[in-house]
Amino acid sequence: MNTAAGACRRDPSLLRRLGEILPPGQLQVTQKLDDLPPALSELREREVDTVAIIGGDGSISGTLTALVRSWPIEKLPRIGAIRGGTVNTIAGSLGARAEPDVALQRLAAGDVEASRPRPILQVTAAGEEARYGMIFANGAAARWLVAYYRGRTGPVGAAGLVTRTLTSIPFGGKLSREIFQPFKAELNIDAQALHEETSLIACSAVRHVGLGFAPFESAGEHPDRFHCCWLTGSATQLLRDMPLFALGRFQESAVLQHRAPNSIRLSLSGAEPYTVDAELFPATAEVRVDVGPALSFLAA
Repeated sequence: MNTAAGACRRDPSLLRRLGEILPPGQLQVTQKLDDLPPALSELREREVDTVAIIGGDGSISGTLTALVRSWPIEKLPRIGAIRGGTVNTIAGSLGARAEPDVALQRLAAGDVEASRPRPILQVTAAGEEARYGMIFANGAAARWLVAYYRGRTGPVGAAGLVTRTLTSIPFGGKLSREIFQPFKAELNIDAQALHEETSLIACSAVRHVGLGFAPFESAGEHPDRFHCCWLTGSATQLLRDMPLFALGRFQESAVLQHRAPNSIRLSLSGAEPYTVDAELFPATAEVRVDVGPALSFLAA
């Protein structure tokens, strides 16, 4: 349980109720990334077969990274995705709907079936240790998050920023120029080299990105592949295709290219910030995204 996540702030009695559901010692409380390795070590020693993550999107990435780094790959547990953050895009995409205590009660009682294994992403920036998560993106997505974290967060804040971004595009406003600044990229996708001018490259192991949009249509369908897409048109062309996106018809858009690879390497014309599960990381010009371990998820 990430006590810095939105669920704990909204409901001070949540932690106590969660503790009453599980056997002693099986509720591990964290507040920061450094708390994760000892918490997972305790659960590993108890030989648990399921690790439930109660937090938002960033909690999932942080936990998966610490888990893969510290747990034997052949013994990785199932993952329970529970909505516990301010934004719960990933848990929602996996099917989580219930409040945290209700979801945990169902998981503990064995009332939730595990999904078939789906791969998570392994994201490796130049000179850094690999991170693990469900959604990678750079360019416009990372810059949009920078603007998002400057203002009001949560679903209301996100919806407001989406509206301001879309209304800025037709006039070439400062916000749209800031977010959709293009860059040149060499994309090496499953050993095929493509050269593109783009403002966004994204990969995902789940279909949704929030606010009802699900552009990653093939995510989760293959045990050894993820969904990758990138923007080839301008922000104005992207806006033109918004009616298609609202209908879920992302494949019909002329400005989005789609692939289902098991590996991509990016070489950019300049350093770009990137995000894994809504957490921002320093700008880099070289990054690789590979299929990570395949995990079974439970969502209530």
